[in-house]
Amino acid sequence: MQSLNSFIKARPWVIPLVLALVFIAITLPGIEWGLPDGWNPDELVQQVVKALHGELVFDEENFDYPSLPKYAMYWVGRLVLALGHGDTQVMWAARLLSVLLGAGLVALTFALARRTGAGVYAAAFASLLVLTSSEFAQHARFAHNDIYLVFFATLTTWAALRYGQTGQRGWFYAACFAVGLTASSKYNGGALLIVPLVFYALHTRRGLWRDALRSGETLALGAVAAFGGYALGTPRALTWMTFYFKRLVPALQNHAQYGRTPDSVQGFVGQWQRLWDVLGPALFLLGLAGLAYFLWRAVQALRARDLPAAAPWLALSLATLALDLPILISYNYPARFFLPLLPLLAVMAARLVEIILETLAARGWGRARPALLLALAVVLVYSFLRVVSIGLLFANDARGPAGDFLATLPRGGIIEYTSYPPVIDRTQFDAARNYPLFFIKLPGQQVPEGKFFEYNTGAEGIADRQPTYLVIDSFIANRFNDPYTCELHPLDCAFFKALAAGETAYVEIGHFAYSLPAWLPRVPLSFLNPEIFIYQLQ
Repeated sequence: MQSLNSFIKARPWVIPLVLALVFIAITLPGIEWGLPDGWNPDELVQQVVKALHGELVFDEENFDYPSLPKYAMYWVGRLVLALGHGDTQVMWAARLLSVLLGAGLVALTFALARRTGAGVYAAAFASLLVLTSSEFAQHARFAHNDIYLVFFATLTTWAALRYGQTGQRGWFYAACFAVGLTASSKYNGGALLIVPLVFYALHTRRGLWRDALRSGETLALGAVAAFGGYALGTPRALTWMTFYFKRLVPALQNHAQYGRTPDSVQGFVGQWQRLWDVLGPALFLLGLAGLAYFLWRAVQALRARDLPAAAPWLALSLATLALDLPILISYNYPARFFLPLLPLLAVMAARLVEIILETLAARGWGRARPALLLALAVVLVYSFLRVVSIGLLFANDARGPAGDFLATLPRGGIIEYTSYPPVIDRTQFDAARNYPLFFIKLPGQQVPEGKFFEYNTGAEGIADRQPTYLVIDSFIANRFNDPYTCELHPLDCAFFKALAAGETAYVEIGHFAYSLPAWLPRVPLSFLNPEIFIYQLQ
């Protein structure tokens, strides 16, 4: 044991390397989920596949997301196609890129913890908290923007911390550039610009105004670096500024109102339960306690005018608050929005635990240490079981057997499906199409005109279209359990409820669901393992 301890302390880089490889090993199984179809309709790689075939140009129609993740996947896709592979392999490779970024984040969390002064084992604990996050394990398998945002947000915090500790302007520019990359992954990442700016103000103090020319030069170069990082991932912001920003501003204005209902509450009230579900009780409590402790230590060090000493405490706490700021004012905050907070809260929790253990040892309360370490081990085991749950849900998604059942249906007929269908062989049917349903997500939003069918017509539209089969997923069907959704979509709400009650011309011919073993913990889900109901016209 002593020799192992000596080996680890002499070669601390082994820990993040091993943990990154472990993350890859447990996350790779499942990234073929849903291929060749896209079971996650929000997954950006679906836009990338269209762009690879000339069916879409980034940043000309959809401004919901900036483009760094899309371009990263695009160039990977170009390489895959050049090697003679198809769209399925493009999607697989794009998901692999997310897994590799996730592994990099596990290692980066270790490096960030060490930079704050944490010991080797405390830094390893922080990385393990990230590695055993079920929400992180789920989204690392998607070719979407979330993992890019988390990675670059953590990298920004690390660079800002280096600037706070050294005062070297190179680190200031690096932090600003990293902010640009973060914002180019998701707009919310731009809030992190607060962190290097606060450190700059603290480093210069009165010199900010006394040497206004030099300060202006530094800030201007920082702005150029930040915009350069953004434009590197979203080049249309540089090559066609007027077109891009004219359309970007309305998209940003809609973000806070997206998905708002009369029962919605802003994030400063409603985020806490969601954060509890995402992090789990242990990391939620430890992370918030760590945040409070970091803020207190930052204030103490700043009062002593010791900025290098304050930098670790201030960088992580300020970055956490900056990333949470857009959530505080939003009415829409799904679980994945909290992922950027995960590595920061994990580091602060690990550092707090390390300090508690050191305090117990210093005060002669050594008997309490084994109990605390045992509790932490239980937390990690429970968290790992949540990751196992995610892996099983990917491997046993109910859409798999539902797709096999659909393949046994006789050829011909018309099939309609909602947004999360199983794999459907479109050549098997005379027509295969989406059920024309458009969910209103913004106040005053208008239902678009369909090219072939009208949206949101319920039973009347079904009577006109006469599909032979209907494939309904529980994610869509359950949305009509909300009275406000039914108020906005009365015809479809009535039809879906009548369909479930057996009061239409359709009869259920298949129902597919997968449940976890009783001994595994349940986890909050998005895009994963819906129940599938298959109906046939009588």
